[in-house]
Amino acid sequence: MWLDEIGIELSKLGVLALPEGFADDYSPGTLPVLETAAIAYLEQGGNTDLLVRGLGAYLGEAVLYTAGGRWEWAGCVDGVERPRERG
Repeated sequence: MWLDEIGIELSKLGVLALPEGFADDYSPGTLPVLETAAIAYLEQGGNTDLLVRGLGAYLGEAVLYTAGGRWEWAGCVDGVERPRERG
């Protein structure tokens, strides 16, 4: 389940060359820093697949910390995990 693995996904961002003292506090100001580091990593031939879920997890957490909210999960539908639909 995504929520059980979010820490693992976020840890994948450790491959990025982030500045000394980077505060991974999910604040809006951290997003351009991550973007710059991710672009540099990929330009050097880094693994795109490694970053996709990590960056997605960080962005999702940044949105939650900034705008509020929480993760909800509907569970497994037809063998695929799906987020809860908003209606």
